[in-house]
Amino acid sequence: MARVISNGLEEFEITSKEEQQQVNKLSQWTQVIKEAKTKAKAIETIGEDGFNAFLRFMYGAHPKGLGMTTLMMAEKLDKPLATVRLWLHQLEDRKLLKMRPRVRPPYAGKLVKHRRLEREGIELVGSSYMYVMYTYPDQDLCYIIGFCVGDGSVERTWKRTPYRIVICNTNWSLLEPVFKRAKKVANKFGTKAVITYHDRDGHKVAREQAYAWYIRISSSTVARIISADEEGFGQRTLDTLLSPDFIGDFLAGLWDADGYVYLRNKEMITSLRQAETNLSLLYRFHQALGKVGIPTSKPTLIIRRAESPRMIAGRPAIFKKAVYEIRVLAGGMPKWIQSIGKKMIHPEKIMTIRIMQEIVSKKTEEP
Repeated sequence: MARVISNGLEEFEITSKEEQQQVNKLSQWTQVIKEAKTKAKAIETIGEDGFNAFLRFMYGAHPKGLGMTTLMMAEKLDKPLATVRLWLHQLEDRKLLKMRPRVRPPYAGKLVKHRRLEREGIELVGSSYMYVMYTYPDQDLCYIIGFCVGDGSVERTWKRTPYRIVICNTNWSLLEPVFKRAKKVANKFGTKAVITYHDRDGHKVAREQAYAWYIRISSSTVARIISADEEGFGQRTLDTLLSPDFIGDFLAGLWDADGYVYLRNKEMITSLRQAETNLSLLYRFHQALGKVGIPTSKPTLIIRRAESPRMIAGRPAIFKKAVYEIRVLAGGMPKWIQSIGKKMIHPEKIMTIRIMQEIVSKKTEEP
């Protein structure tokens, strides 16, 4: 099986000679329409049925079509926007096509594992049309999603529709490097990353009075990549980010935000913790790390749900949910340092990781 891109329009899976001929035909027809000065000239070459079928394929919703907007069609065919709309309205008059309302559909995002699979267009998602962006998760996007899982959330409208992501932390030395990555992600999706400062009670304050920083990326596409319309982490996204090509950057963000990296009597300890409501997510991390050669302990209960308060950062706190932990085993530390630790940007944790690397190097050199 081979994959090709036909003139930048769409990806096709070629499983037979017949499908190869179809791909070649679509590519040829695109060129014919681009070069033809009039509709009549194009029809002389590919026929009226071929011309109409090709327009329906470009405009129609996925999976039967490419789901292009009229603007995208005009750019691909090198024709005026008004001309393309006229052609489509002519097809609608003959009941060969149903024009979509000229309103911007909501955006959605999905991850793909190869850059060549990136595309965007209108698709029927559930019972409504959406403008879907298929995005390759580069290092910055993987990292920011991981950080959001650890110390962040997806904010929703009153209709429970995801519309932006928020990441936060109380470590001020981490703000600048994380914001730098957040800006790259925001720029990728045509928006901006914004910093706000908050006190212990969550109220906005000046930086000098702040306890924590918040970074917001207002993009429904990014929000839907992480969470879609259901509560919790999108399973399709999780499957992609826990695959070998992306797990390092993804978990580097999570470990920077909410992981533990420390030395205790020269014992190297690095772990992840999640509340009992996210226990299934912790099991996924345990399994995925094992598959890439980083064995961890099974999720273990370390904090029981309690009614009496504990002192955290000088303030009383009540653990209303039990907390579980996975810990990287000694045999997996060298691989963890190379695959995840070196991709982290938390200043204090980086210093500990460098010491860990020296310990690992000495053990390797020992006879």
